[in-house]
Amino acid sequence: MDAKTRARLFAWSNARAIIKRDLCAQGITLSHVDPREVAQAAQCYLTAHPELLAEAEQTVRNFPQLRTLAALHEQQAKGIQQ
Repeated sequence: MDAKTRARLFAWSNARAIIKRDLCAQGITLSHVDPREVAQAAQCYLTAHPELLAEAEQTVRNFPQLRTLAALHEQQAKGIQQ
C-alpha cells in the first residue's frame, strides 16, 4: 500500500470515527445503525472536509513507522512488477 492510499484510508477512518462520535453525542446507539449508513456518511463527510485528507497525508509523511511501511510496500510492489 503506497503512502497516498494509506493517507486516504487514514482520512476515511478518521471521518468514520467523527460520524460515530456525532451519532453517540445525539444519543444514538451504534448497534442500531447500519454500518453501511455510517460508511456512506463518512464518505460524504470526507468529501465535504478535504482538509482531513491533507492532514492524513501530513501524518503519514511525518510518522516514521507509517512512512517506512509505505516505502517498504512501494519497494515490494516495484519488485513484483519487474
